[in-house]
Amino acid sequence: MPVPASGNRQQAEERVTRRQEPKAPKEGPTGRGRRRIFPEYRPEFSGHTPRSMSIDGKTFPVKNWREVLVRTCEIANARGPSEFPKILGLEGTKSPWFSRNPGDLRDPVRIRGTDIFAETNQNANSIVLRSFHVLNFFGIDPKIDIELEK
Repeated sequence: MPVPASGNRQQAEERVTRRQEPKAPKEGPTGRGRRRIFPEYRPEFSGHTPRSMSIDGKTFPVKNWREVLVRTCEIANARGPSEFPKILGLEGTKSPWFSRNPGDLRDPVRIRGTDIFAETNQNANSIVLRSFHVLNFFGIDPKIDIELEK
């Protein structure tokens, strides 16, 4: 094994050992994916366009899937603006879902009334699932009724 330019052989072996250790499963709201948190969720939205969405009996017009996620975040923010920055703790295994720095995200959209951006570069099924996670995270019943274009 080559010795790195800085440090000794023991440090190099420790680095290699650390890299080979498997990562512990993530804990928290998104720890083991949708099957654990939303086992009844069956994706059916890809290839369709949303017209409106309803949360807690209130209907909101939407034009695309990005608006579904952003509107869900705005609803969560309206329920508890002081708690909303905790949304930054929701993240995927490969990339963040929310950030204050739009450069951290591929397709950021600002959540109205905040300095937080949402990642919207996802397919329809992932956007709906992420919206469920947001509602669940803030203690809101994660039920969204979505009217699709025919």
